Amino acid sequence: MAFSLIASTVKASTDGMSATTSAINSTGANLLVIWTAESAEATPGVITDSKGNTWVSQASQPALTAVSGSRVRCWACLNPTSVGTSHTATVTGIAGDKPAISFEAYATGSTVASFDKTVGASTLNSAPVTSLATGSQTPSANNALVVTVVAFASNSTASGDSSFTALSVSAYTTNARGLATAYQVQTAATARNVTWSVAAPSAMAVSQVVFNVLSAGTGTLTVTKATVPAGSPQAFAFDAFATSAATLYTASGNVSTVNHPQWSPDGTLVIFFY
Repeated sequence: MAFSLIASTVKASTDGMSATTSAINSTGANLLVIWTAESAEATPGVITDSKGNTWVSQASQPALTAVSGSRVRCWACLNPTSVGTSHTATVTGIAGDKPAISFEAYATGSTVASFDKTVGASTLNSAPVTSLATGSQTPSANNALVVTVVAFASNSTASGDSSFTALSVSAYTTNARGLATAYQVQTAATARNVTWSVAAPSAMAVSQVVFNVLSAGTGTLTVTKATVPAGSPQAFAFDAFATSAATLYTASGNVSTVNHPQWSPDGTLVIFFY
């Protein structure tokens, strides 16, 4: 099954330090995505949501170093443990962060989302531009979700690739960077290089992230101490992903149940022997 958008919202900070989105109904979501736009000079804010999910950073453009300009970051929760009504997301920073936050919930039906790849670009305050491309990348598989974002630092409007579905835009203010997001659900894996444009010259940061779906499946994996040395972790890759729970066994019987959230984002399972 392909990705489908369930709900999305965006919020700009009013105090220059933090922002909490309005509530969405994320019922049925297999993938939650947060984008933040911030001042690149400041310490990046901390991401949380009202339902206590675990968030993994997928992209930062530019990297987390103190530079003069705008920064975008992408966070994802793959197979969230809690979704539903009154679901909000929050970025909490310090004075000068000037954050804006976008919160998106996607469904994949009986399949599970997996992070694929990312690309991005940014400019400095000293070199403002009116357009900037993310860079080209092709999803590793069909039926991918491509999400993209722009952060900007001028009183301006923002627009991207017309083949993408645009989501809400948060305008630039004295307390928040401007933020715009868009997404595309592909059937066949197709290269995309989104060019974002703003009406007035600005320090811009853009990013593009690809998520794939992993199909449900069944099978048996035999692991011995010869396969995994004592005290050392070993990752096992699967071309299918358990949508409920996986159970580990020894010759003498059931060892433990590995619940769904314990699988890694790329569809691997890490096993230790002691």
